[in-house]
Amino acid sequence: MPSVPKTPATLHHRDKQRPSKNGTDECILLLSSSEDEQPSSPRKTTARPRARKTPSKYNIDTPRKTPGRGRKALQAQLERLAEETVSQLNTRVFDGRIPEDMELIWSKRLNTTAGRANWKRIRKESGDDVHQCSIELSTKVLDSEERVLNTVAHELCHLAAWVINGEIQPAHGRCFKAWGRKVMKCRPDIQITTRHDYEIAYKYEWRCANPTCARTYGRHSKSINPDQHACGVCKGRLEPMFQTYSPSKRTAFQGTADDLNLMGC
Repeated sequence: MPSVPKTPATLHHRDKQRPSKNGTDECILLLSSSEDEQPSSPRKTTARPRARKTPSKYNIDTPRKTPGRGRKALQAQLERLAEETVSQLNTRVFDGRIPEDMELIWSKRLNTTAGRANWKRIRKESGDDVHQCSIELSTKVLDSEERVLNTVAHELCHLAAWVINGEIQPAHGRCFKAWGRKVMKCRPDIQITTRHDYEIAYKYEWRCANPTCARTYGRHSKSINPDQHACGVCKGRLEPMFQTYSPSKRTAFQGTADDLNLMGC
């Protein structure tokens, strides 16, 4: 499946002032990095095509579910790796200047984004700064140690550029790249680029029935309805690439016969 189209990183930036509880003013700066790789979306059709009664010609085996225990064990391992990586890089590369209370948040809502760094700076009237940092990691995209290492390091470089250097923009500016080089020198097994470019293992996929297009759409749930959506490129019909079944309808005659059999008639 072709990789999800790339889009440049965006930087969400918001300044505001508010009175604090003790009556003094606080200047709050909120920053959030987002290397979003939104999946292509099909178009919603106005006319409802005829409902499908037979399995798609692209049918393949029903997607296999990862055994619960195995998936939980892998997730626990990846979470430990992320925490160890943050601790090590903060000590060896960032000289402990990333706030120790930084949160690592594993999110099920990040469907196409590997990770996101969040920074909140509260500047007191006295001139002192209070930093609040967090890194969100996707449970759906980060399914290997390599991806966890690269993504955690990438987001730490964002935080370092903001917290240590005060470089707000551009998102991947001179300071970000300088920190990236330091991280890769310390950990040659880590690669830091300006974009996350991961091919996502979607649980469900649909393919355009137009042979000249054949575009594929992936989702983590059965959120595409071929009766209501069409290909976003050529408006062709979308066909599921997983096994689908139509429930058999029970006639009144069949119901009566079954009831008689149960009664011994």
